[in-house]
Amino acid sequence: MASTLDIPNPDLLGDPPQLLPVPEEPSCTSCQGLLSQNQQLTKDLLDLRKKLSYHIRWSNRARRVIKQLQESLQQTSSGPVETEDVDAPLDEGSEECLDEAEQEEMESKPGPRAAKAPTPTLFYPVEYLDEYWVHLKGSCGTKKHLENQKSKVRRIMLFLAFITEGQTMQQNWMFLPNIRRIYQWPDYLLNEGKAVTTIKAYLVNTSEFLSYFKDTPPPASRVPKASLFAVIRAISSSISKLGRRVVIRQIRIKKRKMSRAISRQNLHTCQVTARARIPEIIDNLSADPSPENRRRFFGYASVYLASLYGHRTGVLRNMTASEVDEAQKEAKLGDDGFVINVKEHKTNRAFGPAQLYLTVEFAWFEQWLIIRERLNPSTDLLFFTENNTKIDKLLTHMQAAWIRYGSTRVPDFY
Repeated sequence: MASTLDIPNPDLLGDPPQLLPVPEEPSCTSCQGLLSQNQQLTKDLLDLRKKLSYHIRWSNRARRVIKQLQESLQQTSSGPVETEDVDAPLDEGSEECLDEAEQEEMESKPGPRAAKAPTPTLFYPVEYLDEYWVHLKGSCGTKKHLENQKSKVRRIMLFLAFITEGQTMQQNWMFLPNIRRIYQWPDYLLNEGKAVTTIKAYLVNTSEFLSYFKDTPPPASRVPKASLFAVIRAISSSISKLGRRVVIRQIRIKKRKMSRAISRQNLHTCQVTARARIPEIIDNLSADPSPENRRRFFGYASVYLASLYGHRTGVLRNMTASEVDEAQKEAKLGDDGFVINVKEHKTNRAFGPAQLYLTVEFAWFEQWLIIRERLNPSTDLLFFTENNTKIDKLLTHMQAAWIRYGSTRVPDFY
């Protein structure tokens, strides 16, 4: 298995274009238009060169990983292979985080040594994976969606490298129906130190790719339909056999999390202290809406809301001023409280909007909205940074507030 990614050499790209000094603004209308077009074209050229540079960096990393996998898989058919992450070929982002703690001890026997039978052609399905990347991306992918799809593509690349057993990949994809090697894939991941829940995610991502392959095979594919069905059946069987292990692990993880649950006494102390301090913080914020005072208010208010309903930090980070206004408008005369419906959060597709029912606490957010209007931010977010963007490190402000509450044990608020 080797790579012949046909990517231009960075040394041949030449020096990047130099921005010319902007001349004095001409008085002629047509000259002003030409100057504006020239500046826009120069900016577009720089953006294209940045994208090309990123593709080249990715291709170089891909070459290194493919070469490493080839050398390791030629030495052993099931031993552990340490690899570096390969970014997806389009956008940058961070890999999806999965729980890897407390791996179960399970017996797994390494498979037999792979027979070497190199083929005359060198091939790596970069173009087809690029098409699959576009399929995963869809029309309106969020940042988190891009992170997840990059992780999926990387797992598929590792799967294809594993089933070739160190051989070169055939352009007709006849290396795919390697059923014996496919059944060894879960044990290989287990030997790599992956948790069973992570192994199931690898297999599910592979199954999705094979379904896409079945519906839209590459033009050069010569894999018979019966063989492709056998491959899909092998992956489905592997997923089914992991079911019991996954449930056992989930029970263990849940039990461990419950042991770290915050006590009722600490929650009570948190809420009582918050009700006393947050009004003081808002008064200080009204007099001086500095970034430091804002961060302090965000931390205290977020900890209080989390102690009430246990929502993830993503619910609090994604809450908007429009949703607070909507809760105020929907409240009827005589209602005891207000319901804030946060639409953008991790599990909104399964459970709908995350709800926050507030009574006297709603006045805090009404006061904050008044202060917020003075700041005139360019975002609709309720909590935002100095640059009017989403607070990525809200957890830090929440933990700092929790320490000020006087508790010795700091929760993770996950």
